[in-house]
Amino acid sequence: MTNQSAVTVRRSVSLPALMAVSIAAGLGFQVLSLYAIWVTFGAVGTVALFAIGGLTFLLQRVISERRLTCSAGD
Repeated sequence: MTNQSAVTVRRSVSLPALMAVSIAAGLGFQVLSLYAIWVTFGAVGTVALFAIGGLTFLLQRVISERRLTCSAGD
């Protein structure tokens, strides 16, 4: 057992290394979820769900950009 605090021990791991692990885990979960959707709903269901998700993302971006470009008086 050491006398180092948890903060000191955590700082021994570099931030880029922690980010790399987080990114790799996120990509792994994306692949795993894609496989689970494919197995559950088949090819057509997977494509449909991804199309709906893509359109939702696009619509959110368009709405947020329109709100940012409008002034408070408009």
